[in-house]
Amino acid sequence: MDILHDIILKTLQYIIEATIAILVPIVIRFVLTKTNKENLSKYVTIAEFIVKAVEQIYGGGNGSAKKSAAVTKLSQMTKGKLSTDDLHHLIEAAVFEMNKDLKQAIKAIPEMKDSKTVIAKKNAAVV
Repeated sequence: MDILHDIILKTLQYIIEATIAILVPIVIRFVLTKTNKENLSKYVTIAEFIVKAVEQIYGGGNGSAKKSAAVTKLSQMTKGKLSTDDLHHLIEAAVFEMNKDLKQAIKAIPEMKDSKTVIAKKNAAVV
């Protein structure tokens, strides 16, 4: 039963990740049509900083509170130049990128441990 549960959860995770991976470029393209590239790059960077700051303040969980705080702060920093939908899309894109970076960092940890083991064995063999 646990195996079936794990398979279902993994399948749902892959479906959600694929959906986000498909939607993020569409959202960025949509926002790009509303603003020029220079401003979009600035807004994306601001959204990424805000998402990281909100994550530091609120910690794990509290997804809706964090998103609300991030949208409010992004609206203030962009001086209301973006619609509510655009704000939400930018925050979602920033969260997606942050999570993707985190997953890559976590995957790199076992590789780092393996390389440290190899280096330690080489050093022990030299001595």
